[in-house]
Amino acid sequence: MVKPSSKICSNFNKGHINPLFRIAKLLHLRGFHITFVNTEYNHKCLLNSRGPKALEGLQDFHFETIPDGLPLTDEDADVTQDIVSLCKSVRENMLIPFHELLARLHDSDTAGLIPPVTCLVSDVGMAFTIHAAEELALPIVLFPSASAGSLLSCLHLRALIDKGLIPLKDESYLTNVYWKQKLTGSNLWKENTEGHGWLESEEPKSVHSVVYVNFGSITVLSPEQLLEFARGLANSKRPFCGSLGRALSLAVQ
Repeated sequence: MVKPSSKICSNFNKGHINPLFRIAKLLHLRGFHITFVNTEYNHKCLLNSRGPKALEGLQDFHFETIPDGLPLTDEDADVTQDIVSLCKSVRENMLIPFHELLARLHDSDTAGLIPPVTCLVSDVGMAFTIHAAEELALPIVLFPSASAGSLLSCLHLRALIDKGLIPLKDESYLTNVYWKQKLTGSNLWKENTEGHGWLESEEPKSVHSVVYVNFGSITVLSPEQLLEFARGLANSKRPFCGSLGRALSLAVQ
């Protein structure tokens, strides 16, 4: 029996890659041959973070890359891409490279190297994959990496604004979430563990709580905005631990 083959096309945003990777692993456990398609930039970040052989040795699970249309240099693995330019480039430039990749994979199939492509699984933000699937008569599944609650909020965003429910008025609108599931992930940048020692020290333990600050991988703040945020942390009178991306680190300098 021919093994079904699924092509997983991830989003360029770091937070979208982990959920898609988990879907890919589940399909792999179900017997699918997986080709995980990433942007050249994100693939390079992953190898720099995990090592040059981190993605080798997985049977029936391999990785391919396509350009995102932005210039790529040796220093890019430590630099946050401009999200506006990236979104524009994805819409205008990624369809052709994706088509070419599918054609190359089809050639590998005819040579007996991999099973034929039977379906595409794409991040919902990569709309160009729909056109590729239609032209090649392939079934496609669009995968949203956000929660159902987030998608529902987007669907009713205008109604929430019209009713005055957002922006939120005060803290009474917030509901605490006690997350019990095990968290998993793979960092595209090298991890910094220098803060672990401080977290185990007496200072944070004495107050039983620490303010954790993480802006994510695409946030870019001006020095003035960063200073304003720092003043807010100081005024909180609480110990805090912050994770600054490359762009924010440059703003600090």
